Amino acid sequence: MKRSQFGLDLGLLILRLVLGGLFVFHGVGKFRSEAGVDGFIEFVASLGLPLLPAAAWAWAALAAEIGGGLLLVVGFLPRLAAASLVGLMVVAAVEVHAPNGFSMVSAQKLETIEKEWKKAGAEGELRVVPHGCEYNVVLGGMALALVCTGGGGIGVAGRKRSAPKS
Repeated sequence: MKRSQFGLDLGLLILRLVLGGLFVFHGVGKFRSEAGVDGFIEFVASLGLPLLPAAAWAWAALAAEIGGGLLLVVGFLPRLAAASLVGLMVVAAVEVHAPNGFSMVSAQKLETIEKEWKKAGAEGELRVVPHGCEYNVVLGGMALALVCTGGGGIGVAGRKRSAPKS
């Protein structure tokens, strides 16, 4: 069964746009949140990651999210961009979300969400409810697929074409 190269390239473009766009949105959100980047650095410090100062880890995460996401969207260095996102998702899954289990939603979490929504109605604020690592595994798996396949032929880098034979 012969596959259409255009269909494959189009599918990879869609994957790059969705995945890259999600990461850019998520990274930019850290700048726009009330806590800002300083709050994110404090959160990263609370994880106790080894080897580097918390600010270095936080800025590396932001570079992966925003920079890697933008590179995926435009199709430039897609394997490198995707590899940075795989690393980010491994750290997020293991260090942040795995202690909450695998699933994003459970009966207990639904109760917590309901209580938070009720509080939000009274106090006007909704906090994030901790969730498991399921979403990180999905995003990391999508990025790993791009590491394996590359970004396809639609994008800034495009497909390398051989010179015409004379």
